[in-house]
Amino acid sequence: MADTPVYDDKAAIEAAGRGDADGIAALYEAYSPLLFGVAQRILGDRTLAEEVVRDVFLEIWTKASNYDPSGCDVRVWLLMHLRQRALERLRTGKASKMVSMEDTQISYVLGDDEAPSLTPDREQIQRIIDLLPPKQRNMLQLAYFEGLTSEKIGARTKVPTTRVASEIANSLQTIRESFDR
Repeated sequence: MADTPVYDDKAAIEAAGRGDADGIAALYEAYSPLLFGVAQRILGDRTLAEEVVRDVFLEIWTKASNYDPSGCDVRVWLLMHLRQRALERLRTGKASKMVSMEDTQISYVLGDDEAPSLTPDREQIQRIIDLLPPKQRNMLQLAYFEGLTSEKIGARTKVPTTRVASEIANSLQTIRESFDR
C-alpha cells in the first residue's frame, strides 16, 4: 500500500511556479474553502465569491513563480490576492450587497468544508479576536472585510480618524503578539 503524500505549501507553490498543474491543484484543494469563505463574507454573494476564487487561482497560476517565502507564508499571500480581488469587485459595483456586521462576524468566515489543517490556526486566531474590545473588533472587520479607509470607518463609527488608525494598528499588534506565543 502506497503512502499518501503529505501536503506541503512550499512544494505546492514551487510546483505551481514551474507550471505544474499538480501544484496549483494542491493549493486549490488546501485553500479554496478558506478563500471562498473570506470572499463570500466580503462580497455577500455565493456566485460572486466563486468567481473571485476562480479568478484568484488563475492569477496565482501565472504569479506563483513570483512568490517570495521571506515575505509571508503561502496562506497569507493567497489571502492578500483574494482580498484585493474581492474589494476590486466591490468598488467596481459588480457586487451589490454586503452581509451586515451583525449577521456575520470574523469568527464565521469559513463553512463546514474548511480544510482540517487550518482549524488549529483558525481557532487560535478566533480566541485572540474574541479578546479584542468590541470597538476594535468592529473597526478591524470594517477595514478588512469592507476595505474601508480609516476616514470612512471614523465617519461610520463616529471616532476620529487618527483614533481609528491607532485602534486597528493596536488590534493587529495584539493578534501578532498573541499568535507568536
